[in-house]
Amino acid sequence: MIWQCNGKFKGKQKCDTPHLTEEAIQQKFLAAFNALLESRDFIIEDTKEMIARLTDTSRLKEESAHLRNEMAGISQSVRALIDRNAQSGIDQQDYESEYQRMTERFAELENQLKDIEAECDRRKMQRSALTNFLKTLKSIQAPIADLTPQLWNALVEKATVNADGSVVFTFRNGMKMQQKL
Repeated sequence: MIWQCNGKFKGKQKCDTPHLTEEAIQQKFLAAFNALLESRDFIIEDTKEMIARLTDTSRLKEESAHLRNEMAGISQSVRALIDRNAQSGIDQQDYESEYQRMTERFAELENQLKDIEAECDRRKMQRSALTNFLKTLKSIQAPIADLTPQLWNALVEKATVNADGSVVFTFRNGMKMQQKL
């Protein structure tokens, strides 16, 4: 199997990265990963710290609870405003203005809550990827000679091929290792 840039032959400006065989990519990966194993203990400790720092959602959960409480208060205020308008017929311009203000604030809080929930989900996915990376790294004691799809998926975030044929492997913990031809 041969790998090449998706834009290799598109447009006027052709991509100048070389094509690589799957075997060449695997050999470069094995060299990069085995070099990474030389700092295995440091990387394990560093990744544990990254998991703790980068995937913590406690502050986001507190913000989420605060937003939900404020949204619940606004909902109650809107219901009270509607009831007051139905019972006593307050000035409609005042009613519309107050209703509009509260619904806009509710929508603003709702958008903030969606953003926080999306960030929590992103951090959970990051935690899962880093935990899987760590588990896989801990399970390997010696240099490896064979690459499996499971190993690749657990360890590699992406691989970038350069014009000189070198490949930069970005591991799931953010480390980058470059392997030349």
